[in-house]
Amino acid sequence: MWTFDNTFAEEIAALINQWDNFCPAAALFYWGKNSNDTGLRIEATEIMREFVDNIQFGRDPEGWLFYGTPQDLDTDSGDTVYYRVYTNDESPMAIRIDFFGRDPNTPGIKPFAQAKIPIEDIPADTGSGLWRKLSTGISSATVSKLTNDPTIKLSAHAIGKNLTFNLPDSSSFTHALHIDGAFHFQNIKDLNYNTLAITNYNTDRILYYDQKDSTKLLGVFYPSSDLFPDGFNNEGDVNPTIATCSDDK
Repeated sequence: MWTFDNTFAEEIAALINQWDNFCPAAALFYWGKNSNDTGLRIEATEIMREFVDNIQFGRDPEGWLFYGTPQDLDTDSGDTVYYRVYTNDESPMAIRIDFFGRDPNTPGIKPFAQAKIPIEDIPADTGSGLWRKLSTGISSATVSKLTNDPTIKLSAHAIGKNLTFNLPDSSSFTHALHIDGAFHFQNIKDLNYNTLAITNYNTDRILYYDQKDSTKLLGVFYPSSDLFPDGFNNEGDVNPTIATCSDDK
């Protein structure tokens, strides 16, 4: 594990002097079902860029991205980007992620961008992925549910779309819901009337995947402030919960 001695505030001050540009960014580290199944995603909405390593969604701890020019973060052509994660001994722990155009073990190699984020734990200290343009649409949305009713409805009025699914019969979640947030979607053309989507949900988001291609992410709902109540956890791993898309009337 690589480390650094500065506090989060000291490191931010140093990076501001070191790099020409910086902007807010949010990250998500991913743990899979085995120790080799890890990933990282960073989203920098202000400059419409994202870094993807084995995970297409997610934004949790918020920090800062430091870079030379936005063109440094264009690797859509498939050029692999390597990263190395550094930690300090603060509580909560802070991390710095350095991005390299070649294997970071190459003698004399220097990073072309760095991200700085406070976080509690990380699954891996090295990896590789792609920086690419962030291609997403965002609509305000509301997720609603009546007490003791299994139906959950996402209403994204700005784009005239609804996504509705029922909790499985085995679910013990009975709370009423009325939670505002943001619905991020890849392509509005994928949200046609009667489109079926596999849902995966937790207290911090609802994911919608194309039923015909479960690797294709259709959209993600993020609560704007309050999380979903405890107990709002996906129970459809064996028998996936299916949402149906409809148009606003």
